[in-house]
Amino acid sequence: MKQIISYLTFNGNCREAMQFYQECLGGELQLQTIAESPMADKMPPEMAACILHSTLTRAV
Repeated sequence: MKQIISYLTFNGNCREAMQFYQECLGGELQLQTIAESPMADKMPPEMAACILHSTLTRAV
């Protein structure tokens, strides 16, 4: 089976969108917030909960 690798961007609703994809497709969802990244101290505090990167992996 071939795999699909895509990169999507969202305007403030990444967490909700990725949770929707997980509900539809199944798999393991990993989310990284700005607060969990090395750049956390360079960003405004109100962005701490924003998603910087997410991955949805589904084994076949």
